Amino acid sequence: MNEHKQHNFQEDLKDEFNEAGETIKEIASSGKLNIKKELKDAVEIVKMKTEKIHAVAIRKNAALPALVIILAGVVAVIAGEYFYVMRVSMMNPLLIATTPFFMLFVSFLVYLVSTLGVIFVYDFVATQIFKGKGDLGQMFRVIGYGNLILVISIIPVLRGIALLWYGIIVYEAIRHIKKLEPVKAVLTIIISMIIVSLIAALLSMLFGNTLMDIYGLGLSYFR
Repeated sequence: MNEHKQHNFQEDLKDEFNEAGETIKEIASSGKLNIKKELKDAVEIVKMKTEKIHAVAIRKNAALPALVIILAGVVAVIAGEYFYVMRVSMMNPLLIATTPFFMLFVSFLVYLVSTLGVIFVYDFVATQIFKGKGDLGQMFRVIGYGNLILVISIIPVLRGIALLWYGIIVYEAIRHIKKLEPVKAVLTIIISMIIVSLIAALLSMLFGNTLMDIYGLGLSYFR
């Protein structure tokens, strides 16, 4: 019985990684970007327009724009944190301003991988635990477009609003794409956050303050 369950889990995980591979192929074959159109669609996703959520979900050439918007959101979050530290720190501003580019770059990579990883976990939990429909590519495209709201995080005081709004977008994406009831959509987010938190705790145990410094842009020691 246990061996059967383990086998199923391994097969489910394999299927999820296969979907991730297909999404990467979609990004590579998306073609030329129509920035104006994609931004307009992203704004509609941020407004949580149901029709646009479904339209973007099934449009495979939306994979590349989704990735570009995710990148923009990650840069904005990092920049907002950086500006916050510069504003509140009692240290020499010049010292903060010369924070090694390498640390900022590593921080960017960590945030990017974390963002993509969380989307992966959302889809896995919604599909395997709650038997949701849709696939990882659809989740990636819609949540990717929803990352547009995180661009306002570049203004530190708006970061909380951006994260709350983003959470609602994720909820709507899970509910519509995976076709789950509201309670199951909320539970998908909660369970995913628990899984991600456990992974983060494990990484913290392995790497100690190094990981925390990266998430703090290498600036946490200035606070």
